Order: sequence, then C-alpha cells, then structure tokens
Amino acid sequence: MVDLEILFEKQMDFNRRVLDEQIFEGFYDAICDHKKNLCEDKFYEGNSVDDNRADWIFNYNRALFHEAIELEESFSWEWWKKKKDPDWENARIELVDMLHFLISQFQIVGMSAVDVFDLYMKKNKLNHHRQDKGYDENYEKVKDGVEDNKRMNEIFPEQLELDLEPKKTEIQE
Repeated sequence: MVDLEILFEKQMDFNRRVLDEQIFEGFYDAICDHKKNLCEDKFYEGNSVDDNRADWIFNYNRALFHEAIELEESFSWEWWKKKKDPDWENARIELVDMLHFLISQFQIVGMSAVDVFDLYMKKNKLNHHRQDKGYDENYEKVKDGVEDNKRMNEIFPEQLELDLEPKKTEIQE
C-alpha cells in the first residue's frame, strides 16, 4: 500500500525549497504551523501570518484551477471540433500536478496526511450515509443550523471500521 505521508513529506520539502529561497528561510514552515506564529516579524509589512496563509491558499488554488484546465486539454472538450483520442499520459501528469497543489493547501490549513486520511474516511462515510438515506427533501442535511459535514462525529460516534484492502483499477486506453 502507498503511504500518503511520504507524498506530504516530499511536497513539504519541495515547498520549503521554493518558498524559502524566494521569500525567506522558514517561510513555508511559518505559514503551515498553526500552533505558533513563527517569523511574524519577517512577514510583509502589515500582513499577519493568517494573511499570508490566505494568500498562499489563493495562489495554490489558482494553480490548481490552471492544472485542471491543462487536464481538459487532454480530451476533446471543444464540441465544435473533430474529436481526438484522449491523451491519457498527459491526463495522469496533470492530475499529479493537481495533487501537488492540493497537498500544499492541506499543509497550509494545518492538515497532515493522517488528518486528510481520517477526514476523507469520515466524509466518504457521510456521503454513503446520505445516499443510503435518500439524500432528498427527507434527508436532514442541516440540523439546528449546522450542516452534517460539521456534525460527522455526532452522526458517527463509533470508531470507523476501515477496509484498507487495495482495489486495483484499470484505465482503458
């Protein structure tokens, strides 16, 4: 099984290399550390650590959108043109590029690979729960003004049973 933590470590190393060289030593750690405000005195005039975190979420999100557009270029999205064969190799590369930016965003909002895995498993269980309950006008998505996304621990108080057996999927080329 592949370890998500390795991907997070590799992305952290890369972001440190790039941003610490471009901005200042310790910048990436400072915007990813939600426990203390490292290097507060080195941030741009008038900007707090949170301002810089928000700026970098926007930067990575913008890059993510552009990678998604590059992904679209792997397929015939222009309905007015003759269809071309999908470029699966490029599609895979663009999806990995998108993963780089997603991992960076997770790190900036203070999430580790374990945090992402745990939240993914809860959200996946919630999505199944919604489908099982019909996810229609009878499903109570908002209760007492709070959406079910924010009440997952209340909805599923038990420890999640995880099926960690890898499932092989193949893409037809």
